[in-house]
Amino acid sequence: MKVYILNHNIMHEGSTLVGIYASRSKADAEALRCKNEYLAERQTSWNSLSKTSQKMLGPMNRYLDIEGYSVEEYDLIED
Repeated sequence: MKVYILNHNIMHEGSTLVGIYASRSKADAEALRCKNEYLAERQTSWNSLSKTSQKMLGPMNRYLDIEGYSVEEYDLIED
């Protein structure tokens, strides 16, 4: 049996387990939901910064790429 692991990846910090799913479609749907939630939050944060702060942080895409979500497939070992 296969299981699908959803990880929250943070640059320079590594990955954290978010959830384990029995189907790829549910894991992908949750990853997409988490990603969209994260992007909306970061976009709001970016827009609240002054232009000087935005220039100091660099391009917005680098600001957004600090975190991400990934789905990995594993074989479940049953006893």
